[in-house]
Amino acid sequence: MTIARFCLLILIAGFVFACVAPVNLQAERESLLAADVRFDELSGESGPASAFSKFLVSDALSLPRNGPAVTGLENIAKSLAGEYSLRWIPQDAVVSERADMGYTWGNWLLTVGTESGVLERRGKYLNVWVKRNGEWKVLVDIGNQADPLPE
Repeated sequence: MTIARFCLLILIAGFVFACVAPVNLQAERESLLAADVRFDELSGESGPASAFSKFLVSDALSLPRNGPAVTGLENIAKSLAGEYSLRWIPQDAVVSERADMGYTWGNWLLTVGTESGVLERRGKYLNVWVKRNGEWKVLVDIGNQADPLPE
């Protein structure tokens, strides 16, 4: 390789690196929180199974509050079928330095109508998100129950 070619490669590499904009982590964090809020809103409008079907990746993993691990979007959606309400409020989000992964956590409320009235359960959740094709999608959903189980 000649010195001229080497200098040209150095110049091109410098130009490419100069053109790459730094990641705005605060904007990405806000984007991730907004995605979690939209996820909750869709759960309220269309039900949890529909919302999870839209916001989870196909190879997602769910670690529900009182059951075994569920793998794959189709299986997770089936496990969420039923007549109930599941809503949540994200408390915080963290994104990776490359803004291609992150997590949100917050509090959830499950409401089920029963013959004896309305049953409510509360808990916390943590969702691990990945950015796929420019969109935030849930890779892992983890929930635990805060209130005691009925006896």
